[in-house]
Amino acid sequence: MARTDGIPHRAVVADSWYGTVTEFRKELDNRKERYVVGIHSDTEVFLESPVFVEPEPKEKKRGMPRKYRKLMETNPLPVKVSELGKCVSERDWEYLEIRKDSLDKPLVIEAISRRVWPAKGYRKGIRHEEVWLIIERRHKNKDDDELRYFFSTMPQDTYHGDGSPLS
Repeated sequence: MARTDGIPHRAVVADSWYGTVTEFRKELDNRKERYVVGIHSDTEVFLESPVFVEPEPKEKKRGMPRKYRKLMETNPLPVKVSELGKCVSERDWEYLEIRKDSLDKPLVIEAISRRVWPAKGYRKGIRHEEVWLIIERRHKNKDDDELRYFFSTMPQDTYHGDGSPLS
């Protein structure tokens, strides 16, 4: 790994092939590595911290007791990131210079970010740590936009040159 080999880096970057693997992200967290990883558009997230209740002890002799914690009934259900992407108003997109291109011109993207909790495994009582969801918009042609989705543990001011929050 780059850190053990003494190679300086700010973050681990991966595409959605790795980004959707919970164990991969958890291992990066365990190693205290910051990351920006792609995720699929059907990835579900909670918009507020999920609250779980412990299974009650079995009182009757019939049936199997519940093994997993259960999402509290008052907790909103998770949503797909693609649904969130559809709801972004035009005024909420931020224009961000992420780097210089090969001609030393700024590479600018449109993006928004918000704090979310990945929902994978929530039906089994699994709760994930809070991460940034980044939604990037690219204009394919005049009438067609492409949205890309990422989870990140980078500090918020990483995405904005002046340190101000992105939405």
